[in-house]
Amino acid sequence: KEKKEKKKKLDIATGPIVEMNAFVVNLDEASSSRYLKITIAVELDKKETEAEFNNKKIVARDQILMFLSTLNTETTSGIQGKEMIKEGIIKRLNNVMVSGKIKNVYFKDFVVQ
Repeated sequence: KEKKEKKKKLDIATGPIVEMNAFVVNLDEASSSRYLKITIAVELDKKETEAEFNNKKIVARDQILMFLSTLNTETTSGIQGKEMIKEGIIKRLNNVMVSGKIKNVYFKDFVVQ
């Protein structure tokens, strides 16, 4: 039974994944100079979306930077904070896309300092 469960987990289909360069932003805190550094990979819904996403990477990067700049240490902490950040990034990226969609965002690095 264990082998069957393992196999099911490995068979999860993912769409094309595009890695993005690291993002470094100052957190929205008046009393300190803390920052957030994240590196993400974006999962697309289909292969054809890759060309559209690559053509809009500058706009996508701008949208992500603007969103991340609104965060503070409280909103970046814990699993719930990270899930909220993922959802926020996906929402903003899907607003940029026309024919394709962003399925998921994966954190490669996540540092608050």
